[in-house]
Amino acid sequence: MPQNLFSLAVKQAVVTPDRYIAYEDNQKTSSKTFVCIPGIGDFRQSYRFLIPALSKHYPDARFIAMDLRGHGDSSIFESYTLDEIVQDIKTVMDDAQVSKAVLLGNSLAGAVMIGFAALYPDRVESIINLNGICRKLPADGFMSAVSGLLFNSLWGVSMWTMYYQTLIKDHPPQDFKEYVQDMTKKVGERGRVNAIRQLVIQNKDPMFAKLKQVKSPILYLVGSKDPDFSDPKAEVEFYKSQTPTKTDAHVLEGVGHYVHVELPEQTASLIKEFL
Repeated sequence: MPQNLFSLAVKQAVVTPDRYIAYEDNQKTSSKTFVCIPGIGDFRQSYRFLIPALSKHYPDARFIAMDLRGHGDSSIFESYTLDEIVQDIKTVMDDAQVSKAVLLGNSLAGAVMIGFAALYPDRVESIINLNGICRKLPADGFMSAVSGLLFNSLWGVSMWTMYYQTLIKDHPPQDFKEYVQDMTKKVGERGRVNAIRQLVIQNKDPMFAKLKQVKSPILYLVGSKDPDFSDPKAEVEFYKSQTPTKTDAHVLEGVGHYVHVELPEQTASLIKEFL
């Protein structure tokens, strides 16, 4: 597992008596709280660059970074749905006694944050969508059909880590090799590949249908080379056109699926400008 984000102990937000969501909390007392949500197959440590970059703009801010269910240091669960992840975010915020926060989310978390904001509007200050996939994409049908073959117990780990490496483009971080090695070990734990497989096949359209109910401002950031979108700019512009609140969208050139990893300083500046 990659190094923890903070020197404080990893916390456990209890979902059921024997299952929990792992998260880290810098425990600062501030009127500004950021809750960071990673994407499929990744960990809370994907925010290892963005949190320090944002801290330059918000030195007193509180940062909470969680692992998805079945990922990182979170428990293995029997079920993996987007509705359950919405409730996992609430569980973490309740455990941390956070009433309202800026949500930052990558990939699958884009859809989940919409669902959360629609259900709990008073608990969301703003949404920062980092390469968020908010709706069902053309490739999703293919992935659903072959997910059982790709992400099985025999070669699922290697398939995921190979795919992950294609998502970083022109600005790989210095620790990229080590991060992939840590990812290989963690995803190789019993039950982790199944969590990835179950989340890959989730239909995001029901979450996207709730966008019109969202009252929070939304910033969409995407990389120009994000392979998950056939046309990244057109995708975020479509999201923007469907957003009923204050919104903006930016395309970061030469970046893949993780703007917060490849260009954290620029990403932090855009977030500060929007907020």
